[in-house]
Amino acid sequence: MTVKGMFEEHLKIEKLKHQLKDEKERRQFAENELALIKGVGNNSPEVRTLKKRVEALTEIEKEHQMINGKLRSELEIEKKNHTLAVEALELEVRLKDKELGRLMKKLQKKSY
Repeated sequence: MTVKGMFEEHLKIEKLKHQLKDEKERRQFAENELALIKGVGNNSPEVRTLKKRVEALTEIEKEHQMINGKLRSELEIEKKNHTLAVEALELEVRLKDKELGRLMKKLQKKSY
């Protein structure tokens, strides 16, 4: 092997060593990132706090749904009561009009 060939072989080896070192660093970085991601998972204080908050909000949502259901029922009852009151008022007005008409006819008969 010539000196030039040995020099080229040495350069290739150095280049491969450098690439291997870079790949090892990248692998370690990725492993560290993965460990951090797993560490921030379900056991982290932040996630536990958020889970408690979700539970509290779920309870609030259930209460709101229950209150909303009651209010809707009351609203339906009030609508029916309103309709009945309007119908009763209209009936009362018709009866008064009828009675007023009857009295007017009676007065007209007496006028003659």
